[in-house]
Amino acid sequence: MANLPENNSYTQGVYQIETTDPVQGGPGGISNEPHRHLANRTNWLKREVELRAPLDSPALTGSPTAPTPATSENSTKLATTEFVKNLFPTLDNSTDSFTLPNGLTLKWGTTQPIAPGPNGIVTITFPLSFSTNVYQVMAWLDYPIIEGPMIYKATASPNDFSVAVRYGGSGAPYTNKLVIVHWFAIGY
Repeated sequence: MANLPENNSYTQGVYQIETTDPVQGGPGGISNEPHRHLANRTNWLKREVELRAPLDSPALTGSPTAPTPATSENSTKLATTEFVKNLFPTLDNSTDSFTLPNGLTLKWGTTQPIAPGPNGIVTITFPLSFSTNVYQVMAWLDYPIIEGPMIYKATASPNDFSVAVRYGGSGAPYTNKLVIVHWFAIGY
């Protein structure tokens, strides 16, 4: 027993064996014509599916879209950009801050070059004040040098925060050059 040869083509229609057709087998036999049509279609469909993104770790191209889940969703569904915007409606790139639904606010920024004041203190005003309290401020400088300036201490209020800039080696106040402070703050 042999198999019919398959082509990668979509055959329009499936041949219907007529009552007047003789029974004729083999690769070119009329009795195998409907089977050949179906085999060609199956081969064509299989190749079309193989050309698509694989189901396991597909590499999507272009601008794929997906349904937007509800903000209460807690599953493995895809999170679209609309879902994220709905989840964090106060996200505003112009203010470099956003507020979570429970009211916790995250803020971040970078200063222009600024000269530390007496005792190496730099005070930075938040672009938008926290309404209640600041729980944590993390700050760092652009200097990766061990003997260069370092931030030793940060204190904060809902409106601003101050950092003490010191020399890395001696701990003496750093007051003679400009610094750039990057910061991230968490509060309500």
